[in-house]
Amino acid sequence: MDVSGEVYIWVTAIEMLSGHTIMDGCNFDGQLGFGAEDVRQFKGPLAIVSPSKFEVVEAELGMMHLLHRGLFWTSDPEMPLAPPFMITSNLALTGPFHVHIDRALSIQASTLLNRHGYGSFPVCSPHAIGVLEYSATGSAILAFAQPGTTIDLDGWKFAEWDDELFVEHASKEAGG
Repeated sequence: MDVSGEVYIWVTAIEMLSGHTIMDGCNFDGQLGFGAEDVRQFKGPLAIVSPSKFEVVEAELGMMHLLHRGLFWTSDPEMPLAPPFMITSNLALTGPFHVHIDRALSIQASTLLNRHGYGSFPVCSPHAIGVLEYSATGSAILAFAQPGTTIDLDGWKFAEWDDELFVEHASKEAGG
């Protein structure tokens, strides 16, 4: 799914710091989550999408660097939902849909996940975006897409690294 031109941010944590709402998470565009190179702010309607809620709010998003912690997103007003959730300027986005993984991970995916450990990883397919929730008890993709889109396991890649998530064919074993 093309993520250019739209905000897509998966928020995993929120904290208040000196009167600012600070959000941590991951983006899908390899930049800062604002859908274009060198863009660091957005003002307008945003959809907040979670498993339990879909809400459109008028908000302003920005970036803040915290010493020894890195870059974080800021929002005004404060987000009306506890994480995790998706923030997007794509108001038609639907989801999340729970996608069961029944394929072997690619060698590149296994290497990346073993290096980074358990957690949330932004992933994209030709027709959807999602978050790979990787854990010791199992993994699944929380997928988001345009209405009427069929979501399957074909073509998923890590958004940040552009590496294939699964082996090419379901019948192949990883590395085969």
